[in-house]
Amino acid sequence: MARTSKNNEAQASSASKRGETRRKNREIREYLMSLNSTFLANFFKAFDDKSLSRIKKAVDQADAKRKLEQRKKILKQIEELQSQIEQIDKEIQASSEE
Repeated sequence: MARTSKNNEAQASSASKRGETRRKNREIREYLMSLNSTFLANFFKAFDDKSLSRIKKAVDQADAKRKLEQRKKILKQIEELQSQIEQIDKEIQASSEE
């Protein structure tokens, strides 16, 4: 009886994993289609599940890296502007003291 219960649990778990995999694949395909490239979407349909996951991860990582670089540039510009403001403040204080 316990063995049957374990088998049922294993089958349910397996079915759940298959459903999850199908859902992820559908999300990945929708993501590729959102890139507005039918060619890419059709091309990537030929890959297996793991390949699709790796491709999506690589695209996401590249996007994150690009965003990080943009943020770094913006922070550098802010720092430059802050130093310019400090310099202007010093000049104003020096001229007001004279």
